[in-house]
Amino acid sequence: MRTIKFLIPILLLVGINSFVYADDACEKLIPTSLREALRKKFPDYRIAKATDQLYDDPKWNTDYKEGQCLTVASADFDGDNKKDFALFLVHKNTKTPKLIAALSREKQWSLAELPIWNEHIQGCYVETAKPGTYEHTMSYDYKQLHANQRERLTAINTSIVAGLVESTGVVYVYEKGQWLYVWASD
Repeated sequence: MRTIKFLIPILLLVGINSFVYADDACEKLIPTSLREALRKKFPDYRIAKATDQLYDDPKWNTDYKEGQCLTVASADFDGDNKKDFALFLVHKNTKTPKLIAALSREKQWSLAELPIWNEHIQGCYVETAKPGTYEHTMSYDYKQLHANQRERLTAINTSIVAGLVESTGVVYVYEKGQWLYVWASD
């Protein structure tokens, strides 16, 4: 009987903690219809979780709190007055990330995989970027590596910026039905 009295509080504590951590901060930000569209199009990937991040990173310690989602951002990226999303997915076995732009359409989502250079989800972030002009970083000479890469971009709508914390920042702009990008920081 004494063992049962001792185990009950522990089991309750474990149960409460499981319930609290069952809903990840990142997944809660994403509408159900988008979650389903992502699962269907990318079956080997899952939505990146807040717990996928390395909280010993110096930037986390000063700017962010543990459990905060840094891999989902939302805004109107295409100028149609609908809420769109940018988010990281993670391969279920390898932790390799994909950056996805999800544009809201009438009854579905238009999903596009954006180019990234991150091998692991740890340290990845995605944020919104204000309308404006973005130029290639002065850290190294510009060399076009991809057809959608630009040396300079002017965004009339909110855009996406993603990369590795305290390392890179690539700005993605939706323009005339395609995603263009510029390395804005390195």
